Amino acid sequence: MVMTEPDSYLTDLPTWSRPIRFLIRYLIIYALFEALYFLVPNSVLHLVYHYGIVNISAELVSLITPQIHVLSVDNRLVWDQVALEVVRGCDGAGVAFLLVSAILAFPARSERRITGILGAVCLVLALNQLRLITLFYLAAYREAWFLPTHVYIAPMLMIIVGALFFIWWITSAGRSVVNEGV
Repeated sequence: MVMTEPDSYLTDLPTWSRPIRFLIRYLIIYALFEALYFLVPNSVLHLVYHYGIVNISAELVSLITPQIHVLSVDNRLVWDQVALEVVRGCDGAGVAFLLVSAILAFPARSERRITGILGAVCLVLALNQLRLITLFYLAAYREAWFLPTHVYIAPMLMIIVGALFFIWWITSAGRSVVNEGV
């Protein structure tokens, strides 16, 4: 048997062991991502938050509502009485780690994994921008809705959309594996 892909050995395993191996690989990869994430100094994250998240959010808010002159100050969106701070855990990293770990743990060709990871990261970045802008408007105009949306609704929606993306990705990955004769 010629092994063209590192994961081709999974096709020779008993069917019952595949989900267990996937789960073990997933948990190890996810734990690694989380451990590495907490090694990144806050000062580095604040730069990423400022230039990669908060500045973009401020520009988008200005486009949506030109009468609002929101400022991007360090890792905060600031306007009138609103100062929305992006901190570790509010950056979408957790959902990105969930998705990327699942994609890496799933038996698929390297090309499929790379496109899956790129798609997952872009999706999470877009969802997190939407979440941050929504939270900004809630803090400004519907303060009572801010906390439940921030703590429960937005994270749950991000995880659900991420899970739907993963389901779509594995079904399309399965079709490409079948089409390539693996």
